[in-house]
Amino acid sequence: MSKKRLSLNYGFLAVSLPLAVFFLALTLRVVFIHHWGSTLTLLSDDLGYIESARRLVEEHVLSYWRPRLSPAPALGPTTYIMPGYPIFIAVFIWLFGDGSHAFAAARYAQALIAAGSVGLAFYLGKHFGGRPAGLGAALLCALYPPFVLYSGFFLTETVFGFLL
Repeated sequence: MSKKRLSLNYGFLAVSLPLAVFFLALTLRVVFIHHWGSTLTLLSDDLGYIESARRLVEEHVLSYWRPRLSPAPALGPTTYIMPGYPIFIAVFIWLFGDGSHAFAAARYAQALIAAGSVGLAFYLGKHFGGRPAGLGAALLCALYPPFVLYSGFFLTETVFGFLL
C-alpha cells in the first residue's frame, strides 16, 4: 500500500497559470480604482460605513451610523447594519488621516483582497472539479465586471466574499 506524499515540486505551468490569473485580477482592479476610484459612491450604505469609521476613529464609538441621504442630520447609532466593515475602513483613516489618501489605500487593499478571492476560487474549483474547473472559476471571478466594480466601492461584498 503506497501513501501519497505532499509534494511542493510543482511544474512551472501548474504555478504560473493561477498566478497569472491572480495578477490579471489584481491589475484589472487596480487600473479601475486608479481611474475611477475617487468618483465611486452609491450615496447610500457606503456613506454610512465611512461615517461609522470616522466616528470610531474620532469618538471611539463602534456602531453603524445611518447616512445623510437628506438635508436632515444623520441619525444616531443603530443596529440596522452590523458595524464590522467600518473597522476595516477605520484602520485606513487611523493610518492615513481622514482624507483621500485613506480612502485610496482602502480601495487598493480591497483590490488585493478581491484578487485573493480569485485565488481562493481557483483552489475551491480545483478541489471540487479538477484543475480546469479551478482555472475556469478563477477566470470568471477575475473578469466578471461586478466583481471588479465592487473593489472600488465601500461595500461589504469584497471583504465578505473573501472571508466566505
